[in-house]
Amino acid sequence: MKFCFSSLVSSTAFLVLISPVAVLAADNLAASSQVEQAKPLAESAKPQAEKLAPPSAQPKPVSAAIKPAVQAAPAKTPAGQHAIVIKGGGSQPIANLYTVWAQSYEARYRDVSLTYKISNVVKGIEDLENNRIDFAGSEIPLKVGELKSKGLFQFPTALISFSPVANIPGIHSGELKLDDATLAGIFLGNIKKWNDPRLVELNPKLPLPDVEINTVHRNSGNTITYVLSDYLNKVSPEWATKVGVGSTLKWPVGQEVGNGTNEAMMKYIKETPYSIGFTMLSLVLKNNLNLVKMKNSAGKFVSATPDGVMAASSNAKWNIEDGFYNILTNQTGPDTWPFVMPGYATIKLEPANPQNTKTLMHFFESGLKRGQIEVVSADLIPLPDSVADIIRAALKQQNIGGQKGK
Repeated sequence: MKFCFSSLVSSTAFLVLISPVAVLAADNLAASSQVEQAKPLAESAKPQAEKLAPPSAQPKPVSAAIKPAVQAAPAKTPAGQHAIVIKGGGSQPIANLYTVWAQSYEARYRDVSLTYKISNVVKGIEDLENNRIDFAGSEIPLKVGELKSKGLFQFPTALISFSPVANIPGIHSGELKLDDATLAGIFLGNIKKWNDPRLVELNPKLPLPDVEINTVHRNSGNTITYVLSDYLNKVSPEWATKVGVGSTLKWPVGQEVGNGTNEAMMKYIKETPYSIGFTMLSLVLKNNLNLVKMKNSAGKFVSATPDGVMAASSNAKWNIEDGFYNILTNQTGPDTWPFVMPGYATIKLEPANPQNTKTLMHFFESGLKRGQIEVVSADLIPLPDSVADIIRAALKQQNIGGQKGK
């Protein structure tokens, strides 16, 4: 299957409230900003896009195995009043998916209200543990021992792509080539200028300037930092020794910019020639910044395509026994994009609001079953159908708050 990255719904508003007003606002913000550099992604999605129609606004039959706590019927609920209120929060990269799914779900079950507050992966889990929210969004999975000790259950919902992003005047989208050694060298401070011989060797036909590289990053307990550091930790012994892996790091070089937000960092890179950073692919496209090509673990220079992102999950093992734990950076395969992570939802096995459990489980089961087209509209890549089926089966059997999701 082929899918297309569209422009990301803006997440600068920290509280995403799903209401008629918010739906209209999100629809406006989700308007496509396809640019010349995104054409390969758009072209790859044409055959599939012609086959896929938007999900019907009419309620679809609910599986006999899983039914929501509140049946679809709705116009009886007064504005601002809901029988069930579910709160989510945490990471930004997965936030847009849960917003889109919530819009679709509320359209069918008007007695349900769903909100998602963007913070970061660390804060999301903290809020879940302290019963401030009903589910947390993350791209950094917890290991099974930590899940058990905290009484949590996590499962993947989509695939998310990340990318280096550079602003070099005269260099166009898709022209700059990097490999593991040069990317590590830049973020370690060993490669200081854009015309360093190691970069010139990879890009002999590009007019790389004799200018200092301006390296920027984030450092506030976020997924972006974790994904880049995990990749560099795998490919660079020097990075593994000096820096390591984490959502917050002691960076060897560069500066933190953007007041801790991805959007502000993208604005800085867009306005600052000769800078380089790392972020979600969807934000690179949204901000009309230049894509790079990366040499993957197979030794092939590849672009970030939907097929390349899905290929990263082809060798993953999705087992409930280990909490569906997968880190998908630097995976094998000739066309695999090296910067991919699953997006996760995490919930408590003994939730503070057990009356919401059945609806919450049905919300995710419904998204995984009928919301795969909506994953594309949220600028993410769907889980392979076989994986989605595994997750849905696990949701049906998982005992949450004394109830199974059925």
